Amino acid sequence: MERGEMFFRLGVAVLVLAVILIVISLIVFFVNGRKLRKTLKEEYGEPWRYNIQ
Repeated sequence: MERGEMFFRLGVAVLVLAVILIVISLIVFFVNGRKLRKTLKEEYGEPWRYNIQ
């Protein structure tokens, strides 16, 4: 295996790892955001954005 080919394969592996981490992060933030939204509605009620004066 040549040095250039090794760097290419390492780069592809790093990109694949980054994509996997992005997907996992999006899933975690989506689930936590839903829980946070529910908690805030329970504590503070509906948003005030509909009561614009």
